[in-house]
Amino acid sequence: MRGSKLMTVARMVLAPLLAVLLPASALASNPIAPGVGAAEASMMGSNIARPVSPAYAVSVNPAALVNYERRTEGFTFAVATGRTEVNSPAVGYSDKSDFAALTPDYGLALGGDGPWSYGFAVAGSVGASNNFDPIPGFGPEKFYAESSVLRMGPAVARRLSDNLSVGFALTPLLAYLRAHYPTPLGPTRY
Repeated sequence: MRGSKLMTVARMVLAPLLAVLLPASALASNPIAPGVGAAEASMMGSNIARPVSPAYAVSVNPAALVNYERRTEGFTFAVATGRTEVNSPAVGYSDKSDFAALTPDYGLALGGDGPWSYGFAVAGSVGASNNFDPIPGFGPEKFYAESSVLRMGPAVARRLSDNLSVGFALTPLLAYLRAHYPTPLGPTRY
């Protein structure tokens, strides 16, 4: 029993340490869409003062809701694609993994004649994954990771002057992550 606990602790401590120290070179990927809404995602997540969609206003800059003078709704659906490449000459490993993530969103902005504006948004990313062949010397386990993210919530904004507004958004984030990766001590799954 004691050996089993020691092995579990060793995996939890050594696996991340080895993952950081051993690779000779590695590239990172961005499996979660860098913005909310297709237009903003195409700008690679640039935070802009006048968002194109109500969903982006609620999620990133709720004070911008005051720019919508009447009820405005928006729905977009984007597909984010990418490729992750890993090359490690030190262990003789090279592999590529393509992915396509679906990124739908819906936003509602309720402007009015008064200084208050309200909004609600639902946005997310699903289908992002990396799937690499086994690393030589680390056993038959493949490196696999996938993630899904959903964020939603209400927002309120108040215009203080012609050039100044403040906003507040409550945006809970629900996320799912699954990963399997090889280590010299055996496969690790979470």
